[in-house]
Amino acid sequence: MTSLCDTLRLLGCFSLRTVIDDSEEACVSSKEEELFHSLFTGNILEPVIPENVPLQLVYACIVLRMLYNIALDTYDKPNQNVVSFKSPSHKRQNIESQRSLESPSSGRRINSLNLTPPAPDPVVVHSGVVIAMLQLIPSIQDLEETQQSLTLQVYMTEVVKSLVRSERNQQVMCDSGQPSHLLSVGHKALEQETHPLHSPLQYMFERLATQNLEPKDLREFLRLGSPLCCLPMDTLFHSASRSVGGPVPLTRIKTLVSMTTPRSHGNSPLPPFVEMDMVAEGFGCLYLPSVAPQSPTGPSVVNVATLTAPDSNVVGGIGSGDRIFPPQTGLSYSTWVCVERFSDPRSDPHCVRLLTLVRNLHSARDDHLICLAMVLSARDKAIIITTQETPLNHTSADWEPEGHGDSCARVWCPDLLQEGQWHHIVLVLNRAVLKNSSFSIYVDSQLITTQKLHYISQNPGGGAANLTVASSVYGYIGTPPQWRRYSRLSWKQGPCHLLEEVLSPHIVNAIYQRGPHYLGSLQATQVNGLPALVAEEKVVFGLNAKAVTHLTLAKIRKVY
Repeated sequence: MTSLCDTLRLLGCFSLRTVIDDSEEACVSSKEEELFHSLFTGNILEPVIPENVPLQLVYACIVLRMLYNIALDTYDKPNQNVVSFKSPSHKRQNIESQRSLESPSSGRRINSLNLTPPAPDPVVVHSGVVIAMLQLIPSIQDLEETQQSLTLQVYMTEVVKSLVRSERNQQVMCDSGQPSHLLSVGHKALEQETHPLHSPLQYMFERLATQNLEPKDLREFLRLGSPLCCLPMDTLFHSASRSVGGPVPLTRIKTLVSMTTPRSHGNSPLPPFVEMDMVAEGFGCLYLPSVAPQSPTGPSVVNVATLTAPDSNVVGGIGSGDRIFPPQTGLSYSTWVCVERFSDPRSDPHCVRLLTLVRNLHSARDDHLICLAMVLSARDKAIIITTQETPLNHTSADWEPEGHGDSCARVWCPDLLQEGQWHHIVLVLNRAVLKNSSFSIYVDSQLITTQKLHYISQNPGGGAANLTVASSVYGYIGTPPQWRRYSRLSWKQGPCHLLEEVLSPHIVNAIYQRGPHYLGSLQATQVNGLPALVAEEKVVFGLNAKAVTHLTLAKIRKVY
């Protein structure tokens, strides 16, 4: 975001200063803060410019409001184009007006029930823009109106502070390195306890540090002002600062204690997860582009394979060799999930789609068939498994497997009704030749049921095998865009594995004992001396939010 900030400074309403300076002002004016609050929350297309505020500060406030809209991606959402932030002085004014209504001098007390739901927390979409707003705060400067410049700096710091109140935004901003930017931009304000920006900056650093903090940032924070023996002895005698070599400030110690103390005694560190929130867009999923790479032998397919993977005959995937789908003996799917909010089955039904596997023949581009689906029903929260092939284009946003028949099953587990609880769910499909195939469901290592269920069809569409035509298999975890439906549903996807193995109860319990914080692929679990719970070649895929790689579109095309 450095190039964006440098470009915005060329507009003329921002100075070239990149670090917050020392401040001699003890406090800011609440009236001036109200002026900037009205300007920031007003109509930016037709702003009402105050007469006693320099135009440089006015335009800086308007530009920062535009950046605020970009950060939250509210330009195409007119109903959400409302700033939920309230300045401290604005809150005090509301409280005082409420007290005046309830005072005895008003004649009678007005009792009213506020049925308006609270405004939702803002959701940061573009975290880099928030970093740019933070870096532009020192550039808010007018040499003739230093008091108003400081007031606008304090107000914009409060705006940025309002964006890191929710846990979700804290995690997003930590991924963008906001703690490091806070130290580089506001280290002087963090040193001085009397600085007007000290409190909001310290609050942001404290909240972000509870999520993620690099060792170098922690060392830099503790060494602000060079207390104790942070500097060599010969440097201490020549230093002009009184704080150099002194004790660590008490507020910094309190911040360190707050960062390392959980909000409640029942809290524990959260495992790596990907959140699927249906409130914002109505969909959210992990897309698995190639679950079973195949190498066709027919000449008609070689041309298609050449277009998708010019260096290999394997259609899809990475590495060498192909993978038969479905596996000959069976498969298992292990996943950790946590449902924060279930949808309402009457007003906004939205099922939790734990896994959806789709395959199609390369000769039939539009023939995409769902061959395996595992969902938590929106109606009664039961686990529904289906191996019946369903055309993808025949489904809609409210589609759920029927839950009955030889290729469908419904399993109800009361433990999954509890919201905010992590659960380990394992689906085991066992293919039999001389008898009926079956499936087993484990929840938190406990076997819930074992029932008969038809195995996944060996050939797409149930037709005869055709070795000259390759079929691709891809999958979704979550709700893809074509099933978009707005809902209050919000759930977290933790580590998951798809295995070409029929897991035994012993191995299921061993995976559960590792917990959702386990980062490996079941190769070195050190359980009873076993080198690996599952053979390496049996692991179809393993996903973990801790292992993230950022790729460009060209790189994705080259690798996959």
